[in-house]
Amino acid sequence: MRDTDDDWQRIAVRTPYFGVLADKRFLNPTAEDLSDFFRSGEADVEHVLSTVQRQFGTFRPHSALDFGCGVGRTLIPIARRVSQALGVDVAEGMRTLAKKHLAEARVNAVVLESIPEDKTFDWVHSSIVFQHIPPSRGYFILKKLWSQLNPNGFLTVQITIFRNGSHVGEVLRDLSSFSYDGERILKYLESSGQPGEMSMYDYDLSRVLSVLDLQTGHEVFLECTVHGGCHGVRIYVQRR
Repeated sequence: MRDTDDDWQRIAVRTPYFGVLADKRFLNPTAEDLSDFFRSGEADVEHVLSTVQRQFGTFRPHSALDFGCGVGRTLIPIARRVSQALGVDVAEGMRTLAKKHLAEARVNAVVLESIPEDKTFDWVHSSIVFQHIPPSRGYFILKKLWSQLNPNGFLTVQITIFRNGSHVGEVLRDLSSFSYDGERILKYLESSGQPGEMSMYDYDLSRVLSVLDLQTGHEVFLECTVHGGCHGVRIYVQRR
């Protein structure tokens, strides 16, 4: 299996902002570009929280985990809204930049490499992150995040579930030996590719929901997302 952790270590050194938002402006961002970059994080967090309020009612979290926090694009606005904020990212370069930008924004948050075992949260958030994690790992991470939510806390997580013909580049790149029966492609071997290239992965929505211990009547709100031909959903669900 492709070592996506190593890919992200390389991306964090080479093009950290583009790795978070794949816009050419962020390959070598100017000060104005970075201002827009972080402003987009503020808008995203405000949208997510307003959606929770609209669909489920009042929500005032005291603690939050931003999984895959990158350079702090959404961690900074999250930290402004809660008293205890934690960001997690596998790439050391991303964590270093996140700490720098948190200090510049004068907000407090802890940034770690992995999810602490002894912490629970009122809000667990992740956006444009799981689409870069192979689902064989991602399903277990989702279950862990769900288990570390406090009662009445919210999980807001975005995943991709299918793509159209405009987004097949890295699929062809990752295929070496495979079979095709007219409906599905089964990969036997993975091509070597170039270390540090970004991959996109589609999740089975029914399997995602199966890792959450939901009961009859448990409300789940889905919001459609599209990123360059990759179609997904943002899941909003409250832990009871």
